[in-house]
Amino acid sequence: MPPIDGAHGIESRTQFGAAHASAQARGCPTVRRPAAFLLGCLSACLLAAGTAAAQIDGRQWRVSYGNGWTFFQDHLGVHDRTVYDARIGFHPDPSRGVEAILDHVTTYRSTSPLMTRRYYFAGVGGVLDFLPVSRASIFATGDIGIAWLTEAIEPTERSISVGAGLGARFNLSRRVAARLELRHQQATFAGEPSHTLLLSGGVTLAFGSDADDDGDGVTNMRDRCADTPAGAAVDARGCPYDADGDAVLDGIDRCPGTAAGLAVDPQGCALDADGDGVADALDLCPNTPRGRSVDAHGCPIAW
Repeated sequence: MPPIDGAHGIESRTQFGAAHASAQARGCPTVRRPAAFLLGCLSACLLAAGTAAAQIDGRQWRVSYGNGWTFFQDHLGVHDRTVYDARIGFHPDPSRGVEAILDHVTTYRSTSPLMTRRYYFAGVGGVLDFLPVSRASIFATGDIGIAWLTEAIEPTERSISVGAGLGARFNLSRRVAARLELRHQQATFAGEPSHTLLLSGGVTLAFGSDADDDGDGVTNMRDRCADTPAGAAVDARGCPYDADGDAVLDGIDRCPGTAAGLAVDPQGCALDADGDGVADALDLCPNTPRGRSVDAHGCPIAW
């Protein structure tokens, strides 16, 4: 490959920067790239929703990674560029959690394509999920941390940054989800307030318990009847059935269909002290000798 002339390289970069600035003035890159990114994210999320499953319940750790597009305020003098976003979060339950956040953007000055600048944000944030056990959910975030801009020939600028955002999550499986989010961050650079928008999409992996303390097959977050006895049949809310109303739950009841009002033993079978096959509550002749044939009232049949 022939050597690249330094002056020619600078001229080419300068021409590129001028062309980019001209296109940006016409709204081209700042519309097309984010629009394409957003369309791609929405398409992926819609496909994910078609095969989604409810997420895991109980305490969990979540690891997220994604990228997107950053919209910087004009006074910073840098171009909008791709943002890379990484998070680690702890959620005591699926409806709320805390996250450690790291964002990184490599960009360059609007006045010179040779002046590379890097934007970083590191902080902690809270997450509030409005539909924690649904296949698709809307969530809100808030964060605080340190934002800084670095450049090879300029001092690093640092600032406290606070932010808030809204997002959507689509569960691909119980432990894998697609995430789409729009965040706003406010910091102070060069003595002026700086507002930055970050549109990002990515994947979240969940690790932890899918808790079901009473073992009835309905996880704790959905279970409306905690401590169901082992073996009892339950509905979708985790509440047991008792079809014959004898106070012995279905699944444990060895004599389903017991007539109303009859006293039963712990297995749900009607009490029959003399063993003649007629429940005590209906037996007009208790203490019938064993082995005797009886009528429907529990009395011996005369021959």
